Amino acid sequence: MNKEQGRSFEPGSPTHDGPSPTKVEATNTDQNRQMPRGKIKLDVGGFKFTTSRATVCRFPGTFLEVMFSGRHDYPTEIDEEDGSYFIDRDGRHFHHVLNFLRIGCVVSLPDDDTARDELAAEADFYGLEGLVRAIRQPQVDIASHLSPEMSKIRDEEDKIRRAFVTTE
Repeated sequence: MNKEQGRSFEPGSPTHDGPSPTKVEATNTDQNRQMPRGKIKLDVGGFKFTTSRATVCRFPGTFLEVMFSGRHDYPTEIDEEDGSYFIDRDGRHFHHVLNFLRIGCVVSLPDDDTARDELAAEADFYGLEGLVRAIRQPQVDIASHLSPEMSKIRDEEDKIRRAFVTTE
């Protein structure tokens, strides 16, 4: 089980904790499968994306890692015209999923609550618990809740800390 993601996509395990009974039908393979090297073209619900195998395999045990790692014989649909791998999911928010995979943290999230809920559902499907947590439990900006006096004290403390860290 992947400790970072809190779940495993081993054969027969659920792809997510939601109500859907969808399962990853992956099996270990003894053969050396021909996995894509370099660029991977994805068609997520009609939205086209290009990324790398390293990006989609960044977090072991996630849906995309299982799909592209070569460790499992995962059934895929490949478009004969452009060679893209089809994933039957809503692709409107998939760029957030890719950015999380590329960077390892959240850079931006949709402002709209509905869009955030949709993204959380997609992140859950892909097994990206870190992204789900970032959406469901956003960081609070403590400074915005401090009184002016407390903000001034905090700024002074930050200056003192920086002086100790940046001494030569």
